[in-house]
Amino acid sequence: MLAMTLLVLQIADSQAIVLFRDIPNLPKDLLGWCIAASGFGTLLAAGLNGFVSKYAISPLLKMGVGGMLLGLVFAFTGAFAIIGTFNQLGVIIILILFVLAGLGAGMTFIPFQVMLQQRTPEALIGRVFGAVTSVTSTAALIGPIVGGYLVTTFGPQIAFIISGSLVALIGCVLLVFKSVILKHDGMVQSTGVPAARNNIVLGEMK
Repeated sequence: MLAMTLLVLQIADSQAIVLFRDIPNLPKDLLGWCIAASGFGTLLAAGLNGFVSKYAISPLLKMGVGGMLLGLVFAFTGAFAIIGTFNQLGVIIILILFVLAGLGAGMTFIPFQVMLQQRTPEALIGRVFGAVTSVTSTAALIGPIVGGYLVTTFGPQIAFIISGSLVALIGCVLLVFKSVILKHDGMVQSTGVPAARNNIVLGEMK
């Protein structure tokens, strides 16, 4: 889910400059402020994750909600670039959208990283993190290529709408299957399979 979200996110994220360039009467320094706003949103997500950590909230729930928020914001940004009025109110709306985009991205990626560190057996850290890095790096490389094709074919606004809709759909699918995944995870933990596998690996290393 993380790799698919990152791939689709890169489709629009890599084309943000193209989107801003095609919007008339837009302040030249707005893109820099938007990047800062998205960073602020990610910082808010980190604080929010820390605040809700004392509650028994599934990381999958956070990732699904974050993905849906991120996708909807990107899709709305593309639509707003087509129909919006870029006066002072329009600039404020764009800045708020990028804050929400950063919040959604943080809610998607931060719980995954925390879960990955907490749930990976010590003997498998190198293998697991290597696999995750390979998959996410591949997604980050393919995304801009697909984004460039979409922008060339349909324009940056439509590329944002398509990529945002796909990210929101991925988040929705994760929320739908969250209970099934957690049920399977509970069954695995109750049978002790991860612990058994860890013991086998440690035995092989010895």
